[in-house]
Amino acid sequence: MGNYFEDRTFEDMHLHDESLDGFEFVDCTFLNCSFDDGAFHGCSFIGCSFRHCVMRGVELSNCEMRDARFEDCSLVGMVWSPCSVNASFGVPI
Repeated sequence: MGNYFEDRTFEDMHLHDESLDGFEFVDCTFLNCSFDDGAFHGCSFIGCSFRHCVMRGVELSNCEMRDARFEDCSLVGMVWSPCSVNASFGVPI
């Protein structure tokens, strides 16, 4: 399965204006990543942590975020519709 990632760390990724469809991330860490103006469709983020990430203008549609954690991330202009979200947010957002 090329769209399934478990217990992986993604560091310093810069995906601007990219679209990801049907990806599943379990217990993954995103560190210093940038997803500006990107889109996630039908993706799952289970037990994932986002630290020092920039996600301005990102669109999440039909996604699931369960036990996700955002620490020191920029989420300005994110669209969360329709999504199932159970996440904690550290400061600042």
